Amino acid sequence: MGVGDDVAPRFTQKPALRQEDNGQKLVFHCVLEASPKPDIAWFMGTTPLKETDRTRMRTESAGGAAFNVILEIVGVTQSDAGTYKVVAKNRLGEVSASINLNFSAGGQKQQEGIAPNFIQKPVTRQENNGKKLLFECSLTSDPAPAITWYKDNAVIQSEGRFNIRAEPRENKTYFLVLEINDVAAQDAGNYKVTAKNTLGESNATIRLNFDSSVILQQGTQPAQGSRPQFVQKPTIRQSGQAVIIECQLTADPSPSVSWFHNNLPIQQSSRLLQDMRSEEYVHQISLQISQVTLQDGGEYRAVARNTLGEATATITLNFEGSKKPQGQDGKAPHFTQKPTIKQQQNLLLMTCLLEAKPAPQIRWFRDTTEVGDGGRYSITIQRDPSGADLYTVVLQIRDPATEDAGTYKCTAANDLGESNANITLNFQGGEKPGKPPTGIAPAFKEKPKVAQDASGKNIVIECQCSANPKPTITWYKGTSTLQASSRIVPTLIENGNEYTLKLEILNFTKDDGGQYKVTAKNDFGEGNANITINLEGPKEPPPVLQGKPNIRLDEASQSIIIEQGIQSSVPPTVSWYFGNQPLKSDNKYRIDLPQEKGLYYSTLRITSFSDKDSGTYKLVVKTAGGEATSTATVNVSALKPKVKGEAPKFVQNLTPKIVNDGDKVEFVVKVSGTEPIEVNWSKDKKPIKSGDIFGVTYDKGTAKLSISEVFPEDSGNYTVEIKNQLGSASSTASLQVKELPEEKLKNDQNKIEAKPKDSNKIEIKSQQIEESKMEIRTQSKTKQDT
Repeated sequence: MGVGDDVAPRFTQKPALRQEDNGQKLVFHCVLEASPKPDIAWFMGTTPLKETDRTRMRTESAGGAAFNVILEIVGVTQSDAGTYKVVAKNRLGEVSASINLNFSAGGQKQQEGIAPNFIQKPVTRQENNGKKLLFECSLTSDPAPAITWYKDNAVIQSEGRFNIRAEPRENKTYFLVLEINDVAAQDAGNYKVTAKNTLGESNATIRLNFDSSVILQQGTQPAQGSRPQFVQKPTIRQSGQAVIIECQLTADPSPSVSWFHNNLPIQQSSRLLQDMRSEEYVHQISLQISQVTLQDGGEYRAVARNTLGEATATITLNFEGSKKPQGQDGKAPHFTQKPTIKQQQNLLLMTCLLEAKPAPQIRWFRDTTEVGDGGRYSITIQRDPSGADLYTVVLQIRDPATEDAGTYKCTAANDLGESNANITLNFQGGEKPGKPPTGIAPAFKEKPKVAQDASGKNIVIECQCSANPKPTITWYKGTSTLQASSRIVPTLIENGNEYTLKLEILNFTKDDGGQYKVTAKNDFGEGNANITINLEGPKEPPPVLQGKPNIRLDEASQSIIIEQGIQSSVPPTVSWYFGNQPLKSDNKYRIDLPQEKGLYYSTLRITSFSDKDSGTYKLVVKTAGGEATSTATVNVSALKPKVKGEAPKFVQNLTPKIVNDGDKVEFVVKVSGTEPIEVNWSKDKKPIKSGDIFGVTYDKGTAKLSISEVFPEDSGNYTVEIKNQLGSASSTASLQVKELPEEKLKNDQNKIEAKPKDSNKIEIKSQQIEESKMEIRTQSKTKQDT
């Protein structure tokens, strides 16, 4: 039941109706607590009400963070009947309550009950080694409320990984639970729970963040070469006079980050500091703004880029009036003096003075039963004028009786911790409160501090506590109690009523990160303080590249080898890229990492290379201690060995030929140049091979192509190409084969038939000739087809 600078609106008295001016005026009145002052809106049904001569609305301060909210209707008529709703909203939350105005012969009848009211804000708890996360909170409501959970304004359904429960408890209270199974980094965000019944509604919010150790433990590393992705939206906190905007993302390789304010790029300066801290593929980025002014308000945008893409996250920095933003730095609640009891007429007042920032939430208990605000009990919290962060908390009991005797406990809690103070109420003769015993409830004056020792291998959590008598100290990590061991060493140093508490963690690793809590307890109360450790484990030195990459051909000039020396205490992870494309070992590329004389050598071998393999190659070397990058520019032509000699050239080129069907043809060229010279022939760009039809020879600078008998289909363009290691050349000439006239064919046939002797042989010879010609044509066509 806290009131102060950081309190969402909550109703301390539900709306009530009363009549004035002989029934001519109706007054709706309710009381709420909020800071900063809330905006108030009234509705009849779903229609907003406006200020008129008949309808008057006002909000009056009731001291501290309390406000009287009033709606007056003058000249009431039957048409004013209906459901009226009041909505109170500030930057920390929103709450509403409803009341029905009915007219009947017997007068007005109001609906009895309680509008939803959160008595415990949401807290988180882990189970199953962090794989299950539970949001838990409590509220009062009558009738039972309808519960809705949201993540970043999206409704959460009770299915799959999410389970939603609302468990009824005594005194019209409900215990609400949102359970998330298989928690992942993507579950980070802003969560809100809304409770609504016929008398009103209320909501509560909580933010879920993950540090890098949680993400790494989940093993959700993206594939190599993944573009940036934000896993935590930007948040704003205040550190002294500076404002810090920070968020978290994953990316591999590491991204470059640019910040913008209202679309204008932010340049690094002594007032505007940009920072990025990386652990493997998880990156925490921040922008620190010093000497904040109103001109620093507006939209801030972070853009993260790597070779495979980019991602953007935005947040708006707002100022209320001339105020600067409220940060999360502050003080855990602690009681500055023991509780006191005094009686004023028929009132018994239990008073506590405490210090806290932000303002604490207050709960009172008698023995183990919580004391609620209402009936004979009234709970108030007011700022104390003697200090900026001091508060006076009062539990008022009207008409105290002997049954009110017992041990009372006041609990004060904010985001930085919790503290308790106890006081015993005794009665003598059934009337007067007895004197409480003297002592001091444990109180933490400031939040714990964490530091590394000189070795860098151990961390120490230290905090100061005042108490009398000596308190019992218990340390927790998460919800688990920490026991003293060879690695965990708790100590307690006493100096009067002041105590120094230390927890030393030896040889710490990233697994030791997380939420820690220390609890101090004695007969007069209990106090605790929280701290989150995000320190990284001791880092090994980053890899160091030895010189520039060495680029060469292997001994047989069959492969290109790029080699980079690396100094590293552990085997590094190496990745090669050509342009922006990652390379993997296959038939063309081979990646090795041999070790020799204390150095690792990352080697990329490129086989079957050509001029297309010229370009820039990049090597990325990673260890847990950091990463290093080098580039190598490959020019295939420059790598090829220089050969002495002369490129081939034609001394005598091919000449065109025109021949008759059946003639013999021979193409001849003469060439010069350094041997060996390779000669290739083609017809109409189709390769020619030496065989039954074509004769191909080369001897001492003379290349020949012979065709023993040509036919019309042998016509075409013939090309000879010559080449050696120093170059190549080609020559082309045409061949035209003319068909014999029909009369000449007949005369030749008649001459053969005119011979007088042995006609049978003549016919046989003629037949053999025709068959031979057919066979040659068939071979020629087959050769052309091939």
